[in-house]
Amino acid sequence: MALAAAAGIGALITTVPEIGFAMKLGGSAYLLYLGYQIAGARALERGDLARPLGLVQAAAFQAINPKAWIFALGAITTFRPVGLPVILGSVLVASTMMLVVIPTAALWAGGGGVLNRFIAGERVHRAVSLILAGLLAATVVYVWV
Repeated sequence: MALAAAAGIGALITTVPEIGFAMKLGGSAYLLYLGYQIAGARALERGDLARPLGLVQAAAFQAINPKAWIFALGAITTFRPVGLPVILGSVLVASTMMLVVIPTAALWAGGGGVLNRFIAGERVHRAVSLILAGLLAATVVYVWV
């Protein structure tokens, strides 16, 4: 996804910085909206899952996931080294993303499973929802620095 962003949309965003600014603005608004949803909704309540997504289904979902595209485009346009050729810099950023995202996503999922075992009662659910919503909203700061 990061390489696709670098090959097409990322190049456009680099050429027309206003598009990048608009994406940062839209992405920030979307993250704040998600934080609001987490704070107000019953995001941590247990629900029934028919069946988990398969590998192809999960990959297809990521292809249409706006958060994933905002992340990939933001990473390419922000962190691609200017001193390197575009292809080499893009591969470097994509490789770094894979090295960081895969273990941290696994840690995040595992942490969620552990946290879920310790959450009991409405007050604790509410407190955890508010903390997670606040942390998500705080990440918007890093989009702008």
